[in-house]
Amino acid sequence: MLYDPAFKITPRIAGILMEVAALRENINSIPVSPGAVKALRDEAKKLSVFHSASLSGLSVSSDEIERTVRRRGNFSVRERGEKEITGYFTALEWMENNADKPLTENTIRRVNAIVLGGDATRLSPTPIRERASASVSGLVEWLEKAESEIPAPIAAAAAHHAISAISPFNDGNMRTARIISTMTLYRGGFGLAGFYSMEEQYGADPKKYFETLKLHFEEDTALKQSSEITTWIEYFVLSMSRALASAKERVGREMSSDAWDRSALFRSLLPRQRKVLELFADRDVITSRDVETLLSFSARSSRLLCQKLAAEGFLVAVNKADKTRNYKLGDKFTAAAQ
Repeated sequence: MLYDPAFKITPRIAGILMEVAALRENINSIPVSPGAVKALRDEAKKLSVFHSASLSGLSVSSDEIERTVRRRGNFSVRERGEKEITGYFTALEWMENNADKPLTENTIRRVNAIVLGGDATRLSPTPIRERASASVSGLVEWLEKAESEIPAPIAAAAAHHAISAISPFNDGNMRTARIISTMTLYRGGFGLAGFYSMEEQYGADPKKYFETLKLHFEEDTALKQSSEITTWIEYFVLSMSRALASAKERVGREMSSDAWDRSALFRSLLPRQRKVLELFADRDVITSRDVETLLSFSARSSRLLCQKLAAEGFLVAVNKADKTRNYKLGDKFTAAAQ
């Protein structure tokens, strides 16, 4: 059953989409150092985790988020809270590293498994409830078509609403919806180095967030073939505009005197390639093992990624050992950043 949401791009929605596009270009044009990139991305993730936990009814502090993410310290609601926070943080990282891959039914299942279990490498994708299978398949088919036909923020809004309404899993549906929605934005060119948090906007007024979704769960968990979501889309794109405006302010505060991000070359890299280069924020030399740890890749995949960056001139191998090879920044990147 093909998902076919009913909506109108009203003059107000069109105006907000223009604001969103302008904010994207503005943020992309701001020079930010590698160290600031990491700090801004980490801050946005922690904001997302904090507000997602709040939307789930967990009362947590920013310090508890920090300790849990770093895998240390005691947590006031360890049995549920620590697992949920770890799961959401890990799912955000997995999403960033895989946003360039096709968004499939298996992607949705894997995100749910990570959200619930907090492990991006060992967990099997969560099975979809049988009566929801057709609706999820229809949504995935619609999203694939929508990528080339409608603005990414609208597709992301529809994905969020649909997964929330279908409720394909026994637990973690809303968290999964938020992650997949953000992944849809990334795939549509709104990655913005991970500087913004949609959850921060949802958490600013939880009542409005849930009321605007206007979820109607059917007994058979099937999503109606045509769902009217214009009001939700307006709410979503407005939230996105506010999220990018907030990110722009944070980026402005972190502006550095060097010009790493001034380079169009750097901004054109895939998220995982950027993250590798950001390792040089606090060191002169990295190893493929550093990449393995950072991206939760296998040793072989990490070596291949480093070799690819070296072949393209971004990295230079310092020694000759295949498995423990060290790398420094290549002239291609350092020259482009000046």
